[in-house]
Amino acid sequence: AQFPHLFLPMALVRTPLFWDRRGPLSDALLPLSLAYAAATYAVEALRPPPRRSQAPVVCVGAAVAGGAGKTPLVLALAERLLRPPRSHTPHILTRGYGGGR
Repeated sequence: AQFPHLFLPMALVRTPLFWDRRGPLSDALLPLSLAYAAATYAVEALRPPPRRSQAPVVCVGAAVAGGAGKTPLVLALAERLLRPPRSHTPHILTRGYGGGR
């Protein structure tokens, strides 16, 4: 698996001990982390509010990038929505395929 830690019990997944220790490196990086936090806050504050859709929306995603079966699931859902008695017209939006631009 690409991310074997995702399948471990949470009791076995711990943060590294050095994350909780202060030292010269963490002290030196503190100004940079504060600048990063301020920039992130500014970007979020300037982002327009999310828009609400008038149509029902189904979002299909997974923790892994490929091979999780998202595409077959989307195709099966679309096929099911096209069937009578309540035929709907599904629309499928993607952010791209294959990781290329």
